[in-house]
Amino acid sequence: IDIDKTNKEIINNRWFGIDSFPKQMEAESPHGVLDVFWDLDKDKTRYLKQEEKFLRALLLIMSYSKDIIISDEYCFSENKKCIKKVLDKKDLEYLKGVKDVLFDFKEIDYDYYAISSLMKTALRERNHISIYMLDLEIALDVNGLYIDMYFGTNGNIDIIKYICNIEGLYIRDRYLEE
Repeated sequence: IDIDKTNKEIINNRWFGIDSFPKQMEAESPHGVLDVFWDLDKDKTRYLKQEEKFLRALLLIMSYSKDIIISDEYCFSENKKCIKKVLDKKDLEYLKGVKDVLFDFKEIDYDYYAISSLMKTALRERNHISIYMLDLEIALDVNGLYIDMYFGTNGNIDIIKYICNIEGLYIRDRYLEE
């Protein structure tokens, strides 16, 4: 979604972010050490703890939809070697169920193991995934430990706020941050 070309009145109250922090951190903030990055941290313990929050939240949110379309870069990516470096053998095996870059969740028999492995590639910044929950009118863009979230006119943020709060994540209004 090209936010610059979108009517600002339409996007108002419809563009949010899921984050570990309640508000955007300043670039020079001394609290930046609290943020974690897959490539920068040799000990992955803190990163994996944060990743688990995002993964659980994403899978729970998806469980409320019956009509999910997923788009990813994995199949055509030139980063397959990099992806193999960030996933274990079990996750790589689960990924074999994902054959196309654009698919309906039903096509892979609601395989949450495959989706979980695919999500890990995006949360570890090796892939970009877009999830469209058509019946809920919600779209999620996943790339790293931050998720952009867009709502249609009938999209409801309440359940997502609840899930994210339980997982220790925050919902931020992106329109107000611009």
